Amino acid sequence: MTSKTRTAACTAAILMVACGRTPAPKAGPDAGPPARVDAPASAEDRTVLAASEAVRKYALTTLAPECVSYQFDGISDPAAYVVQVREDHDNPKCGGDPAVAPRLFTLKVDRKTGAMETDAGGIPGEFHALGAAK
Repeated sequence: MTSKTRTAACTAAILMVACGRTPAPKAGPDAGPPARVDAPASAEDRTVLAASEAVRKYALTTLAPECVSYQFDGISDPAAYVVQVREDHDNPKCGGDPAVAPRLFTLKVDRKTGAMETDAGGIPGEFHALGAAK
Protein backbone atom coordinates (compact mmCIF):
# COMPACT_ATOMS: atom_id res chain seq x y z
CA MET A 1 0.00 0.00 0.00
CA THR A 2 1.47 3.36 -0.98
CA SER A 3 1.76 6.18 1.53
CA LYS A 4 -0.84 8.15 -0.46
CA THR A 5 -3.26 5.22 -0.39
CA ARG A 6 -2.59 4.69 3.32
CA THR A 7 -3.23 8.38 3.99
CA ALA A 8 -6.54 8.26 2.11
CA ALA A 9 -7.57 5.07 3.91
CA CYS A 10 -6.62 6.53 7.31
CA THR A 11 -8.50 9.74 6.57
CA ALA A 12 -11.61 7.78 5.59
CA ALA A 13 -11.37 5.70 8.77
CA ILE A 14 -10.84 8.79 10.93
CA LEU A 15 -13.80 10.57 9.39
CA MET A 16 -16.00 7.50 9.90
CA VAL A 17 -15.09 7.37 13.59
CA ALA A 18 -15.45 11.14 13.96
CA CYS A 19 -18.91 10.98 12.44
CA GLY A 20 -19.91 8.19 14.80
CA ARG A 21 -19.88 5.52 12.11
CA THR A 22 -17.81 2.38 12.16
CA PRO A 23 -17.02 0.04 9.30
CA ALA A 24 -19.33 -2.94 8.89
CA PRO A 25 -18.11 -5.88 10.98
CA LYS A 26 -16.52 -8.82 9.23
CA ALA A 27 -18.62 -11.94 9.08
CA GLY A 28 -17.48 -15.51 9.49
CA PRO A 29 -15.56 -17.64 11.96
CA ASP A 30 -12.23 -15.84 11.41
CA ALA A 31 -13.66 -12.35 11.82
CA GLY A 32 -11.81 -11.83 15.11
CA PRO A 33 -12.95 -9.75 18.06
CA PRO A 34 -15.00 -6.63 17.38
CA ALA A 35 -13.05 -3.39 17.18
CA ARG A 36 -13.17 -1.21 20.26
CA VAL A 37 -15.07 1.94 19.42
CA ASP A 38 -13.86 3.64 22.60
CA ALA A 39 -10.17 2.92 21.90
CA PRO A 40 -8.09 6.11 21.95
CA ALA A 41 -6.95 7.32 18.55
CA SER A 42 -3.25 7.55 17.78
CA ALA A 43 -1.49 10.90 17.64
CA GLU A 44 -1.50 10.58 13.86
CA ASP A 45 -5.26 9.95 13.76
CA ARG A 46 -6.04 12.85 16.10
CA THR A 47 -3.72 15.20 14.22
CA VAL A 48 -5.04 14.37 10.75
CA LEU A 49 -8.63 14.67 11.96
CA ALA A 50 -7.90 18.06 13.56
CA ALA A 51 -6.13 19.18 10.39
CA SER A 52 -9.04 18.17 8.15
CA GLU A 53 -11.50 19.96 10.45
CA ALA A 54 -9.32 23.11 10.39
CA VAL A 55 -9.08 23.02 6.59
CA ARG A 56 -12.89 23.08 6.40
CA LYS A 57 -13.43 25.56 9.26
CA TYR A 58 -10.98 28.11 7.88
CA ALA A 59 -11.75 27.38 4.19
CA LEU A 60 -8.07 26.82 3.43
CA THR A 61 -8.91 25.25 0.06
CA THR A 62 -11.86 25.28 -2.29
CA LEU A 63 -11.29 21.65 -3.28
CA ALA A 64 -13.91 19.07 -2.29
CA PRO A 65 -12.89 17.00 0.78
CA GLU A 66 -12.50 13.87 -1.35
CA CYS A 67 -9.94 15.74 -3.49
CA VAL A 68 -7.63 16.52 -0.55
CA SER A 69 -5.18 14.21 1.19
CA TYR A 70 -3.18 14.64 4.39
CA GLN A 71 0.40 13.44 4.74
CA PHE A 72 1.39 13.11 8.42
CA ASP A 73 4.97 13.65 9.61
CA GLY A 74 5.61 13.02 13.29
CA ILE A 75 9.40 13.00 13.07
CA SER A 76 10.87 16.10 11.39
CA ASP A 77 9.82 18.69 14.01
CA PRO A 78 10.28 17.83 17.70
CA ALA A 79 7.79 20.50 18.82
CA ALA A 80 5.00 19.92 16.30
CA TYR A 81 3.32 17.34 14.14
CA VAL A 82 3.56 18.38 10.49
CA VAL A 83 0.76 17.72 8.02
CA GLN A 84 1.28 18.30 4.32
CA VAL A 85 -2.07 19.03 2.69
CA ARG A 86 -2.10 17.85 -0.92
CA GLU A 87 -4.36 17.53 -3.93
CA ASP A 88 -5.67 13.98 -4.26
CA HIS A 89 -6.21 12.88 -7.86
CA ASP A 90 -7.06 9.25 -7.09
CA ASN A 91 -10.78 10.02 -7.29
CA PRO A 92 -11.80 10.47 -10.98
CA LYS A 93 -14.18 13.25 -9.86
CA CYS A 94 -11.15 15.31 -8.83
CA GLY A 95 -9.40 15.19 -12.19
CA GLY A 96 -5.66 15.40 -12.64
CA ASP A 97 -2.94 12.79 -12.91
CA PRO A 98 -3.33 10.11 -10.21
CA ALA A 99 0.47 9.72 -10.16
CA VAL A 100 0.98 13.18 -8.65
CA ALA A 101 -0.29 14.89 -5.49
CA PRO A 102 0.69 18.58 -5.58
CA ARG A 103 1.30 20.19 -2.20
CA LEU A 104 -1.29 22.83 -1.33
CA PHE A 105 0.11 23.97 2.02
CA THR A 106 1.42 22.73 5.35
CA LEU A 107 -0.10 22.71 8.83
CA LYS A 108 1.94 22.42 12.03
CA VAL A 109 0.16 21.18 15.15
CA ASP A 110 1.88 21.89 18.48
CA ARG A 111 2.45 18.57 20.27
CA LYS A 112 1.61 20.01 23.70
CA THR A 113 -1.15 22.54 23.08
CA GLY A 114 -2.67 21.51 19.74
CA ALA A 115 -2.32 25.09 18.45
CA MET A 116 -2.01 25.21 14.67
CA GLU A 117 0.07 27.22 12.27
CA THR A 118 -0.06 27.16 8.49
CA ASP A 119 1.73 28.53 5.48
CA ALA A 120 -1.52 28.53 3.46
CA GLY A 121 -2.02 31.66 1.41
CA GLY A 122 1.57 32.76 1.89
CA ILE A 123 5.15 31.80 1.17
CA PRO A 124 5.85 28.08 1.69
CA GLY A 125 7.65 27.60 5.01
CA GLU A 126 6.58 30.95 6.46
CA PHE A 127 4.00 30.01 9.09
CA HIS A 128 1.34 32.08 10.80
CA ALA A 129 -1.23 31.14 13.44
CA LEU A 130 -4.30 29.54 11.95
CA GLY A 131 -7.00 32.15 11.59
CA ALA A 132 -4.53 35.04 11.94
CA ALA A 133 -4.07 37.64 9.23
CA LYS A 134 -1.47 36.64 6.64
